[in-house]
Parts: sequence; C-alpha cells; structure tokens
Amino acid sequence: MQRPFGTRYLAQTSAGALEARIHFQSVPDEEVIRTFAVSMDKFVDLANAGALCGEHIPPSYSRIGHARQSHLDATLTWWFSDVAIDPQSVAVLVNIVHFLHNSVAPVSDLTVNWERLGSISDPHRAQCPGAARPLPFAFSWDEELPAFDIVVDFSSPQEPGSVRQAVASVEAWFGAANLGAYGDDSSPPSINRILMSPEVSTIGEDAMVWYIDRFASTTAAIDALLNVVSKVHQTIVPVRSLELSE
Repeated sequence: MQRPFGTRYLAQTSAGALEARIHFQSVPDEEVIRTFAVSMDKFVDLANAGALCGEHIPPSYSRIGHARQSHLDATLTWWFSDVAIDPQSVAVLVNIVHFLHNSVAPVSDLTVNWERLGSISDPHRAQCPGAARPLPFAFSWDEELPAFDIVVDFSSPQEPGSVRQAVASVEAWFGAANLGAYGDDSSPPSINRILMSPEVSTIGEDAMVWYIDRFASTTAAIDALLNVVSKVHQTIVPVRSLELSE
C-alpha cells in the first residue's frame, strides 16, 4: 500500500523486542501525544486478544508483554517487549499510524525496528495476518452481506466474570478496526470502519451478540476476529460457534 509518509524497516532488535519511531512534520502538542498513546494501547490490546497470531502462532500464545513510550521534540518512540505476534502484524501497526496521520497529526516518516521482520521478504508489502486454522469452533459467514450481526455462542452457560473477559477481547478487535487497522489498497485506513448499530448489544451467559450497521473493512478484519474468538475459546470460555449473519 502507498503510504503518505516515509517508511523504513529494520530487523536489528533483540529477540522479542519491537521499536517504532515516528517523526512528525511539526512538534506535536500534548493532546496529539495522548491520542497516539491511546491508539498504541489499542494495538497492544489487539495483540493480547489474539488477533495478530497469524497462521503460525497459536492464538493462546499471541501477546505483547510490555510497552512504553517517550517523546522528544517532533519524535515519538514506542518500545514493545515480549512480542509474540506474526511478523505480518507490522501492516497493522503501520495502518494505525496511517490513520492517525490522516486524522490527528501529519507524520513525516516512521521507522519500525523488529527482529522478526527478517523473516519476511519485503515488509513494505506486508499484509495483515491470516487466521490460525483449524478453527476450534463452527464458523459461518455470508460474504455477500453488506452488514451482519456477530453472534458468539458459548458451549455452556458461563460466569459473568468470564463473559466480561470475552467481551473485552472482542471489543479490542472493534477498537482497532476503527483505527484503520485492517486497511488495504481496496479499503485504506482512513475509511476502514466497522460501525455498530445504536441497538444495545446482547450479552448473556450463553452468547454474545453485536449488531453491525456497516462493515466497511476487509477480510483481514474477519481473520483477526477469528483469531480473537479462537483465543477466547482456548483461554477464557469454550465457544461452540461464531456466526456472521443478518
């Protein structure tokens, strides 16, 4: 994807470490810094929800252990450690910065330094991670639908605390979606969205249901959702099925 700022990729960090360094076109104010920080927190939440495991990491293992940020003049730097996500996840990170460039403050260039980038041929062409298969639950989706409900059925009734954890995992997926995380050439980060209905979502001991008004994202978003629900199944509550339907 063509980026509106310069991108540079290195593979020189120690194992499990990732550094992202942003140079702004002008010195950002504190509100801009806070907004970027919140957005990077959502990237971490997404990784810890399992979305970024890709095809070769078990969803239950996907994570970012620690993150910290520093700001000096027109430069903002994030350091992530204990990073266990697919190297194609760099596309998600850059998509979020792309979205922020368009909506919050213009970026002149971004450098990502991550030892796992050495395992992919061209990070500039990285695409969002795929879904880990085989899926541990039944899945159905009519890809022709412009909008759909997300229905996660549990295998048995669950305690409220477990349900809250499962809800938080899927909400991490929503949060990243609305930062353009799953964008591509057909749906750039600036317009990539998943809009929920104003109806209240239905959350119970047997199932979780979210009502979607408009799905303006990509199949990469569906792969990320599959990974999230797989981690929910493996680590929080057993899932019988995921259905995307009217």
